[in-house]
Amino acid sequence: MCNEERNKLIKTITLISVATGIIGISLGSSAASFHIPLWIPLALSIFVLAGAAEFTFIGLIASGANPIFAALTGILIN
Repeated sequence: MCNEERNKLIKTITLISVATGIIGISLGSSAASFHIPLWIPLALSIFVLAGAAEFTFIGLIASGANPIFAALTGILIN
């Protein structure tokens, strides 16, 4: 692998990591603002791997919806 390809790869990895980190921080602050326990956004981030479904789940739980309904809604989104 030449230096130019290596630099492009490093740039791509860095940009994806920064974007993923920003989404993670946003999900965590949304969960914290609704006083949702820490283990819920962590479990969503580990097992779901889809930002729209994670944010939908947090929003529905915060509004008082049934967790099963929130999970099914996330499945429909993805």
